[in-house]
Amino acid sequence: MVTTAKKANILFTGGRSPATLDLIRLFAKDGYNNFVAESLKSNLSGVSKYVKKNFLIPSAALETEDFIYHLVDIIREYRIDILIPNCEEVFYISKYKEKLEKYCYVFTSSIDVLTQLHSKFQFIELLEKLDIRYPKSQLIDHRQDLIHELKNIDKFVLKPDFSRFASQVIINDKSNEKIDNIRIDEQYKWVLQEYIKGSAFCSYSVAQDGKVLASSIYPSVYFAGQGGTVHFESVNIPEIYLIIEKIVA
Repeated sequence: MVTTAKKANILFTGGRSPATLDLIRLFAKDGYNNFVAESLKSNLSGVSKYVKKNFLIPSAALETEDFIYHLVDIIREYRIDILIPNCEEVFYISKYKEKLEKYCYVFTSSIDVLTQLHSKFQFIELLEKLDIRYPKSQLIDHRQDLIHELKNIDKFVLKPDFSRFASQVIINDKSNEKIDNIRIDEQYKWVLQEYIKGSAFCSYSVAQDGKVLASSIYPSVYFAGQGGTVHFESVNIPEIYLIIEKIVA
């Protein structure tokens, strides 16, 4: 008798994202059973023919405990084998990873690792330890310190320590309209960096146990705002790939 091994049940978060939908399609082609949990009603992935069931759940940011409770409930009832977080939900899932791992495999790092990579300044400190070149950077938590430092430089990049999609990045603009209106204190720190002119590239990699399993490097040509890059052509740049390997290891 020929038997067919059961393919795993996969639960994705961040169904609103086109990237999540693309992952779902890839997993479906290999025969996996896909489920989606999303807090927004406008859920791109939820209507895909490759999704077995779509769940509307509480917001990870606004109702964190309820968010985790609903994930556990879904995982148990539908016998989810692997939870793959996408979008900012990954930070909340990472924080509760130990609890969620009682019920399925959670494909994300610990919250300590994610914080180190997400913090613009902690990431610079990591690059320094790994002897990887980086822009001169300093952490600023007082407005007067920022004003003082800006007097001594012409070109700069200023960004919140924790931010996404370059949503608040200031580049070479010392105008009062920009500087006076930002929040800067002990709880909301900024990173001041030297401005480096050149070609920008992004990378997206999947890694496990210190090894790069998949990686894509692509040029920053089309932007959503200042930072989010949308591109559909990867390039081969060995120097960038070596940096990725060094960070992952």
